Amino acid sequence: MKTLAVAALMGLTACSVQPGELADAGSTAVGLGLDLAEANPALAWAGPAAPVVGLVGKQIVKEVMVRQGHDQDVVDSASNTLSWGATISNIIVIGGGSGPFGLAAGLLFIVTTWDAPADTDPIPPIS
Repeated sequence: MKTLAVAALMGLTACSVQPGELADAGSTAVGLGLDLAEANPALAWAGPAAPVVGLVGKQIVKEVMVRQGHDQDVVDSASNTLSWGATISNIIVIGGGSGPFGLAAGLLFIVTTWDAPADTDPIPPIS
């Protein structure tokens, strides 16, 4: 497992990893280290590797979106903002707050700080 994590992190050095993505992974790792459960059902199966799996997964999704023609800056900005929202939720839960309150605070952050470049449209759903 450690070898897989190291290999994944080395592979991320070529990606456009955003600060919010690292904060989400780090706060998730702290929560898992405190025996809290991974709340994201898409990552819960990964157990203690969830932070690395989530970070790698985000990079893959971003790469796919860019290859489909979406602007790299918009994709990075969206992922960064969403990841900071998840980080806020994680910190609240680590601090003893409830999951629903953490989720609401994270979503409030996302909605109030969304900052896509002004000359682009919001990212449309992938069809």
